[in-house]
Amino acid sequence: MAAQAMSRLVDTSVRSSLKLTSRQWRILVVLNHLGTANSGEVAKTAGFDHSQVSRVAAELTSLGLAVQRMDDTDRRKQVLTLTEKGMETVRQGLPYSMHREHQLRSRLTETEYATFCHALAILTEETNAMLENERKYQP
Repeated sequence: MAAQAMSRLVDTSVRSSLKLTSRQWRILVVLNHLGTANSGEVAKTAGFDHSQVSRVAAELTSLGLAVQRMDDTDRRKQVLTLTEKGMETVRQGLPYSMHREHQLRSRLTETEYATFCHALAILTEETNAMLENERKYQP
């Protein structure tokens, strides 16, 4: 429930301040971090599947925030890069993002935050292992 509430918070915030969806914002931030990257790298870093990245990349391209081209070594992959407009959008949005993070983190002590991050990492690792196990047994 906390993850859903935080997702709604980000979605509402970036819609009002940047006119973007939370998925579009996440891909912009990931591309800002990675620089030019193929869609698989973006998907892995963002925690999205390839179809989500493809859909959002097309939206960002139509908004003039990113460009996509075929990978020179693997024509099945798309390579994504932020445009100047995309980089400016990230620069505009980061202060809001940092403020949200600061406000949320301020509710926890450093020890509580470290414990939370540790527990979340363990649960994420176990969830991914369980998901992989489930996929092995899918017809």
